[in-house]
Amino acid sequence: MLVCFTPLQPDNILVADVARGIVKLLDFGLSARPVHGIAHARIGTHEWSPEEVVTSLSGYNAYRVDAWMLGCVLFFMRAGCRPVKEARRGDW
Repeated sequence: MLVCFTPLQPDNILVADVARGIVKLLDFGLSARPVHGIAHARIGTHEWSPEEVVTSLSGYNAYRVDAWMLGCVLFFMRAGCRPVKEARRGDW
């Protein structure tokens, strides 16, 4: 069973044990099991979401969105800031 987490952002990540490298995800209230990987709900924080979540009318690939959000979190961990201030059509 694959679950799309969707609100993947630094606020929802807990480092439980640094020495053992244990990381936990929090706030599964918005997670879902999309049908054939396609989701339609516009959920999560727009600052961490790709354009297709904000603008899509026909749905988006929820697994790719999770991968995008993970990339944004990794960018934030390295750079100390978000890659974009707010998801807008002209950002991509």
